[in-house]
Amino acid sequence: MRISVLRYGISFEEDLKCAPSTVNRKQSKKPLQAQQTEAVSDCLRDVALFFLRVTKQYLPHLARLCLISTFLEDGIRMWFQWNEQRDYIEATWSCGYFLATCFVLLNLIGQLGGCVLILSRNFVQYACFGLFGIIALQTVAYSILWDLKFLMSHSIHG
Repeated sequence: MRISVLRYGISFEEDLKCAPSTVNRKQSKKPLQAQQTEAVSDCLRDVALFFLRVTKQYLPHLARLCLISTFLEDGIRMWFQWNEQRDYIEATWSCGYFLATCFVLLNLIGQLGGCVLILSRNFVQYACFGLFGIIALQTVAYSILWDLKFLMSHSIHG
């Protein structure tokens, strides 16, 4: 089987050894079905290795994106629901408009900034500590730590 990939400026051709086996069936002691299964298995392995070879450079970025997706989603949601977030913090903690705005801004910059740093592979350790700090801050600020219903429902899942 000959596979050709022309996309995103990548151009190469690869020969996959998915052709029928050249082993003489009379000389082989394996049954025909076992030989066919082995040939299909070898072909699938070759295709999987080819796929990994082509996508190997993108997989670390995709893995980082999956790991930070929750923070990215929360930061984007915070951007679009700015007023609701600020009003909730102001009402819950009775801290005033200015402190509620500072808290939401800290969350927004901390989450989106940490995501950008991790995706760009700059200061990853500091970005991870920052995201951990955001989790700790939100746990206290949104009263998650003292919400028994929330803790019980999540302790069953974990």
